[in-house]
Amino acid sequence: TTVHAILKKALFQKLPDLVNLNAIRAAQLVAEIYIEDVEDILQILEEAESGLISFNFFRAIISGDLTKTDPVTGPVLRATLTIDHHQRYLELMAQFHPEMVYQHLSTHDNYRTEECLKLSQHYEIADASAYLLER
Repeated sequence: TTVHAILKKALFQKLPDLVNLNAIRAAQLVAEIYIEDVEDILQILEEAESGLISFNFFRAIISGDLTKTDPVTGPVLRATLTIDHHQRYLELMAQFHPEMVYQHLSTHDNYRTEECLKLSQHYEIADASAYLLER
């Protein structure tokens, strides 16, 4: 194993802690050094703390906070996210911060309407459900 591989393994093990400390800086680190490993990183984060760490990582990227901090890496990392990633972010948002769902839906379009409607109804998020039914 190379020094790079050892460093990468160590960083990936500590990444959930780094996201807890500062999700924006952790996302910036991923964008600058490990952009090609986003899927692996998301899997690691998903396994930590029932998805809350994943939510914070996604939020740093999708909310635009990373782009405000770093106008170069923010858009690059955001562009690597698929519709499935955006959908997962909405699922986590409904679970951890249902009060944010309507605002997100009304200002973004990277989601599947039918799935979001089911999600909003499942978590009883009335304003989001009404918004999606009107679409």
